[in-house]
Amino acid sequence: MSSALTAYRIFIASPGGLQDIREAFRDIIAKYNTEDAMRRGVVFIPVGWELTLGGMGRPQGIINQELDECDAFVLVLHDRWGSNPGGNEGYTSGTQEEYERALQHCGAADKPMRELLVFFKSLETERLSDPGPQLQQVLDFKKKLEQERQLLFHQIETPRDFEDRFRAFLASWIRDHEKGQKAAELQAPVLAAPKAGDEHDPANLAPLEQAAAMERGGRFTEAEAIYSELAAPNNDPEALLQYADFLFRSRRKVQAEAIYRRALAIAEAGGDPRATAQAQIQLGYALSQKQDFDSAQPLLEAAMQAFEQQALRRDLAEAKLRLGELRAATGNEGAAKTLFDSGLIDLDADDDLEVRADLNAALAQDASNRGEFETAAELYQLARKLKEQSGSFRDLADILVGLGSAVEALERPAEAIPIYKESVSLFEREGNIAGQADALDHLAHAYDATGATDEALQAYDQAAGLFDAIQKFDSAADAYTSVAKLYAKLGKDADAASAYRQALPLLVRLKDRGEVKEIYESLEGLLRKSAGEATEAPAAHDR
Repeated sequence: MSSALTAYRIFIASPGGLQDIREAFRDIIAKYNTEDAMRRGVVFIPVGWELTLGGMGRPQGIINQELDECDAFVLVLHDRWGSNPGGNEGYTSGTQEEYERALQHCGAADKPMRELLVFFKSLETERLSDPGPQLQQVLDFKKKLEQERQLLFHQIETPRDFEDRFRAFLASWIRDHEKGQKAAELQAPVLAAPKAGDEHDPANLAPLEQAAAMERGGRFTEAEAIYSELAAPNNDPEALLQYADFLFRSRRKVQAEAIYRRALAIAEAGGDPRATAQAQIQLGYALSQKQDFDSAQPLLEAAMQAFEQQALRRDLAEAKLRLGELRAATGNEGAAKTLFDSGLIDLDADDDLEVRADLNAALAQDASNRGEFETAAELYQLARKLKEQSGSFRDLADILVGLGSAVEALERPAEAIPIYKESVSLFEREGNIAGQADALDHLAHAYDATGATDEALQAYDQAAGLFDAIQKFDSAADAYTSVAKLYAKLGKDADAASAYRQALPLLVRLKDRGEVKEIYESLEGLLRKSAGEATEAPAAHDR
């Protein structure tokens, strides 16, 4: 049986040197069409200069005709701006002309264009100290977007970053297509919400303070230029660590790890014990985050011993925090709690609000794991308060998810809902798709527990789409199954069957035979019920 498909055309613009991204763009669309879009009645069509038909006239003019018929526009920039396209409009590159044209079309009643996505592929860190004219134009454009704060953009470091974010956009578009709405743009990563007082010109501050102030104010391109310039001589481990921390906060973890390693090598060669230990902590934490625990553990243990010998209690507390997190992640929760408790004692002499917040959050997670939810909620609340006092938003979204879970475990789901909603917003602002999906899933559970079924369905659906986009298929299948069960409870059997069918191919891919069997049985029950209602209907009519 044939079925109608709604086609959406997506244009990709980029200057030279990004062939890998352009190929990935086409491959992602082809894969997503097969995996998800077509069974939902949608097909995405990739459009770009290499895909347009030949013709007479200015080449850019022919490309523009194709762009005019597109529904969404994707711009990807790296280290090149492009060459002059000709024409009388005064554009400095064909990519700029395409972007400005798409911007004019977006939202116009007579054009299909509805969404603009902008991606910046991460630069080699040394390029910023001497950018050259092509890269400088890219940096100037990025600064313009930051200053205007009207169009959101994404920083990508690896092809997987691009795939995750682009798939998440496609999933969002499909969900809104099904609801008859336009696709909702994903928010760009923001490292921290601007604080009051950060809007002033930080020109009179020391360079590192300037960079920190610019970062807090959302001026990330300018902040990175300062960090990069300070780190350029490659002989100052402190400057390198500051730059690496910035990159890590920006979720550019591959580059951050490389600079942490460079800082460690320089500190060791220079015989600087404190800088060596600081580099060991940061590198160890970065390795722990990617679950390379065997490499991280000796670094964190060495840093803890060094700070203990130097009586640097604040640094010692941070080392105990990171080593404790590793112990907890590898199943040694007793040793982890001992380290967290000891770290708080170290801070009594040399306080640090952010480290204290993180230690309390770690103890809260430990209490939650042991079923002590009242204690966990109190500790998470304290961690939240300390984070806000410190002005740092790092890991605050995770703290809120933990707090919401503890409150929900205390059978207060209505109280958990605003907490989860705040965490969703923070994860969205950070560009953390996995965190956003997880928080939405928690939010859906809380809505369901309060009887807010429509809100629960919407949150589960959003979570499922994001989990599917980042290829966490087990979590996506669980979310779709939850949607199906809610629809079945409401007596909406057709919607329940549809949701089960969305979960089914994900579970088949995971080869989860038990779950597949359960869903087939659920679908069979729904079909039998539907068939029974159909046969009973005429008898009721006869009466």
